[in-house]
Amino acid sequence: MSRQRATRTLLDIMTSDEYKPIKTKTDYRAALKEIELLMCAAPGSAQGERLDVLVTLVESYEKTHFPLELPDPVEAIKFQMEQKGLTAKDLTPMASLIGSTRC
Repeated sequence: MSRQRATRTLLDIMTSDEYKPIKTKTDYRAALKEIELLMCAAPGSAQGERLDVLVTLVESYEKTHFPLELPDPVEAIKFQMEQKGLTAKDLTPMASLIGSTRC
């Protein structure tokens, strides 16, 4: 593939109605720039529809290339407790509220 073809400009992408998977960092950055430009697009308009498609494509790219691993719930609670200077004893009042059944 020639360098000229690989370096499409944002304007080229914006004026095109083609939708392709985002495969490179360049594609990703261009899509993010276009999304920024389209953020005020009216829902249901051609620009709004393009925004919806681009967001979906970016989400798919990010899910593959920047996966977020969720922390273990217990470790997340311990981390928050440490950050806030709390002990298990400090959580006792909350635990009793969660366990109570009020109707």
